Amino acid sequence: MLIFLNNEGKSRFNKPLYGLTGIYTLSEGIALPYVLSLVEVNRAIDELKIAEQIPASLDTKWSLKELFQREIDEKRVEDDIVKGYLLDPNKLKFFNAITIVLMPKDGNGNIQDTFDETTNVASPPIPWDGTDPDDEQWKHFQSEVANFGGIQYLSTGVSARLRWDEDRVLAVAVDGQHRLWALRTFREDPRFRGGTLRPIEQQTKIPILFILLHPSAGFKNLQSASDYSIRGIARELFTDLNKNAKTVDKARELILDDKSISAQCVRTLLTESTGEDAKDKLPLSLVRWQDDSYRFDSSYYLNSLVHLDFLISAALELKPPRDPMEKKHVLDFIESIDSALGTGEEKVQYEGRTLEEYYIEDYCDEDGNPDTPFARIPENYLASAIEGFKVNFRPWLLKATFFTFNFFELSSHT
Repeated sequence: MLIFLNNEGKSRFNKPLYGLTGIYTLSEGIALPYVLSLVEVNRAIDELKIAEQIPASLDTKWSLKELFQREIDEKRVEDDIVKGYLLDPNKLKFFNAITIVLMPKDGNGNIQDTFDETTNVASPPIPWDGTDPDDEQWKHFQSEVANFGGIQYLSTGVSARLRWDEDRVLAVAVDGQHRLWALRTFREDPRFRGGTLRPIEQQTKIPILFILLHPSAGFKNLQSASDYSIRGIARELFTDLNKNAKTVDKARELILDDKSISAQCVRTLLTESTGEDAKDKLPLSLVRWQDDSYRFDSSYYLNSLVHLDFLISAALELKPPRDPMEKKHVLDFIESIDSALGTGEEKVQYEGRTLEEYYIEDYCDEDGNPDTPFARIPENYLASAIEGFKVNFRPWLLKATFFTFNFFELSSHT
């Protein structure tokens, strides 16, 4: 809603967002306030930005990508997040919070080092709209109100209300850029939703952390630092968040992932727990599972989880589709699954339907064109595929592992 006020300037404040407020005070002289809000998915896509959405002329003056933004990996966004995750009907969907810094900009769209306190624009009214009874309550709360540089921030206890003038403030992601861009691609790309999310999808709310870098909101930085500017702080936050973020390591993924054929096959080779013995399984105590190392030629290990995964992947020779929406790629993938994991004349199947039949009937439209991505073996077909692995590969993989271990043992004693 565009709000004109009887003043020298004008403002274009967005609708209020509500949430919880908190503050990080883990160092002497530093206080970093934030608001955690649940934002409707359409609002998140429309109102929150990544660096690449800021005018290109800004790059030459500020090198925005270099300062606090990794370049968006479009292939990762499209293939991994949109096609491999958001469009997968069998996946539970959840994103952790996206972190946003509210940053001041001038009339030309250039990011500023500090919030402009000189522009003569009246603070927006409370309630924002006379027809909104929920917002009306904020007028009567014993709220602390902060108006600065195009931002209006109210707090009472741990509850918070937040708005900003979209002509003077940019809401820029410093963590979660790929998630945010994937949501935009999912909604806007004509190959996916073509501009409009489905009604059920529109109910989604995304957790957003808004960082408030102004003393009026409780921000404090008394430490000696070379760059006190909003841009410098945003760069530091970006670096710290992305440096400290850790992806799940490969070994842990092999232990925990129940939907990966490779992980499931690895686990068929191992005993359930340490200290357990079995004639037809590798004792877990003798397999290096604690890290991502391929090596197992030290200590008492028979093998490592990651090395077993490498052997299985090489043996199966599956051909995951480069494009899970491309029919030929998917059919080649299914053929490789049947070739590796079918038993005798039997293909991988579930309740009498082959994987190819399932794909044509459930993943393609009436004309036979794919309308849902197919990127991995569906969950209900995993049991059949694993049985095929047990018959076709498991016996000789176990023999090879024990043979290699015995060979090295014998060599060490001669």
